[in-house]
Amino acid sequence: MKKFIKDTKFKLGSAVVALGTLFITDPVFAATDPQAKLVQAGNTIKGVLTALIVIVGGIACAKIVIKYLPSIDDPQEKNTMYKALGTALLVTALGGALVWLVPWAYGLLA
Repeated sequence: MKKFIKDTKFKLGSAVVALGTLFITDPVFAATDPQAKLVQAGNTIKGVLTALIVIVGGIACAKIVIKYLPSIDDPQEKNTMYKALGTALLVTALGGALVWLVPWAYGLLA
């Protein structure tokens, strides 16, 4: 019985492959310039990541301003708010730059 099942599976598999090669004869064309398409896809991904970092940085800065806005008359609180805003903007700029600089540096080393 095992030999019959094994032979039947082989015959079925062979029939599927044979019929598949007979009926599916559409030619397949490769991309003409895959390198350019990969570069474009990479740039799109980097753009999306940069946009996400900028959005998160903007939300963080808005939360900082909302937090310190009620006590803006106090010079100490104003100083603390500007320090926090500067740090948030610096981290946002650094994150946005790293998205583009890391692949560039990797390309130099490769």
